Amino acid sequence: RELNRMLVRLSNMLHYTSRKDWGAVTVAEELEWMKDYFYIMEARFESKFTVHFGIAPELLDTPVPRLLFQPFVENAILHGFEQMEEGGRIEVTGEIKDGTRVLVVSDNGRGMSRETIQRILYAESASIGIKNTISRIRLAYGDEYGIDIESAVGQGTRVIITLPHFSNQSPPFQK
Repeated sequence: RELNRMLVRLSNMLHYTSRKDWGAVTVAEELEWMKDYFYIMEARFESKFTVHFGIAPELLDTPVPRLLFQPFVENAILHGFEQMEEGGRIEVTGEIKDGTRVLVVSDNGRGMSRETIQRILYAESASIGIKNTISRIRLAYGDEYGIDIESAVGQGTRVIITLPHFSNQSPPFQK
């Protein structure tokens, strides 16, 4: 029974990531993919962490680039919780502030130094997934939107994703 659930979740994830169109998806679709991803990762890491969602309902139908959260939650699990046996916590939240969508991925992991944050955001050899996400956001919405990372060693990490909020909900890229 558990194996069957896992196979269904893996199949859902594969279908989502292999769709031919790479245009916008809704926040709700992205969250469904994330739930499948977390299910698999929680099984892999034997309940090392828990996940909590707090997305404002008015954001659920808004468009976002596909796999928006993935590189950040993967980093939290693989690096942030690396030295933890249990008690890891990831929160994915979102709200509208001053006409901007603010989506946050936070964790209570080991955190990182300012130098590490700078390397992740600006160095050539840093995380390809994060670089790709930043590029897709800027290409779709402009340079004033993107990613910010707040962290301190021993105090966890917050990744803040800022996107414009369109009143008519039409994205600047095709679906």
